[in-house]
Amino acid sequence: MHQDKIIGILTGGLMGSDPYHPSSWSGSSASFFHELNRQQRLAYAFGPELSRWYYYRRFAGCLHYNKEVWKRKLYMSKAYRDDLTDKARQLAHLHQIQHAQSASPPGHAVVQLGAYMNAREIYGNKMPIFSYQDGNIAERQTSSFTPKALRAQKTLFAEAIAYEKKVAHDMDLIFTTSEYLRQSFIDHYQLPPARVVNIDMGTNLSPFEHITSQQKDYRRKDILFIGKSDFLRKGTDLAIQAFEIVQQTYPQAILHLVGPEVKHQRRYPNPNIHFHGLLSKNNPQHIKTLESLFQHCAIYIQPSRYEPFGIAPIEAMMHGIPAVVTGEWALKESVIDGVTGAHAKLNDAQDLASKMLQLLQNPQLAQMGAQAQEWAKGHFSWEKTVSSLLAHIDNHPPKAALHAKPVRDTKSSAQKVSHEVSR
Repeated sequence: MHQDKIIGILTGGLMGSDPYHPSSWSGSSASFFHELNRQQRLAYAFGPELSRWYYYRRFAGCLHYNKEVWKRKLYMSKAYRDDLTDKARQLAHLHQIQHAQSASPPGHAVVQLGAYMNAREIYGNKMPIFSYQDGNIAERQTSSFTPKALRAQKTLFAEAIAYEKKVAHDMDLIFTTSEYLRQSFIDHYQLPPARVVNIDMGTNLSPFEHITSQQKDYRRKDILFIGKSDFLRKGTDLAIQAFEIVQQTYPQAILHLVGPEVKHQRRYPNPNIHFHGLLSKNNPQHIKTLESLFQHCAIYIQPSRYEPFGIAPIEAMMHGIPAVVTGEWALKESVIDGVTGAHAKLNDAQDLASKMLQLLQNPQLAQMGAQAQEWAKGHFSWEKTVSSLLAHIDNHPPKAALHAKPVRDTKSSAQKVSHEVSR
């Protein structure tokens, strides 16, 4: 068994460019690379960043009345992804110099997060290359939540899917965050099943270990919702509608909304709906608020209209809170219906309210909370995810071309590099 050191690449775009920034890949990038480093397998990590003027110029050429289309016309274009790959190539060459490597030596492997760029076009066949994915463009295209104006951009989708398919086929293995997504790559991108591996995902909040199902008071009717972005995609309006139905049975119930801006409270003046705003996991006061919510809330709800993965329900379950989620996508895997929570119908506030009441009225809710906590802690950790990834990499047959002489970048790195991230 060979044990390669990992060169990590955060592929940019909407995922971010700094592998260690708290907001990159919703915080998962830093958690992933820190765990790789803890297991002494990380060589270094970097991410390509294009200049502010680049974005000004490119966005000006993508004008559209629909903001989502305007944004996606840039981020989904092949030209943008090629530019990110070129920038990553420059950074890769600079790292080789900084680490006293005139060439990428045997004993290294590359793991790229996402598919905004293609590491195979940088490293060729000199070393094994893998990707770790939490979604793909094919899923975005087929989602009923995708705006009609965006779905109408058929040429854009065809170009983006073709690019992602090529990236997928260029990888030695694709790692996914769920079995649902694994099957999506197999079905949409015609990948052999053996080349797509589900390794799940960890959470980005260290659990408050003192919060256990035995210490919680499940007689409280406090309900938690976390959705830091996309008011409609996360189903915030559905959560509020369902809660007001639940209130007819439990007038004392309280809905805690974390993520949606406090300004939305003007639209929903119900005194039992508490808007906490965005709570940062890097702010000590916000952490105390989260701790209190995890301690006192009896159930969690996530009625998303589209959710490739969804970490928040897992974080809730880690604190003994059964979760009611939309029974679609990876959510139906992370929450076991009737065991660690319940599945609600897509875009159905009445069914969501019914499932919420079933849990709140369940005399075995504490037992369900204990099962949720045991399930989440046992299956969703970065240690487990990274260990699984490394086991597959270590057992993956090395290519014969691994020792091939690399193609050198003869241009001046100092002239080409606009941003470089290293740890």
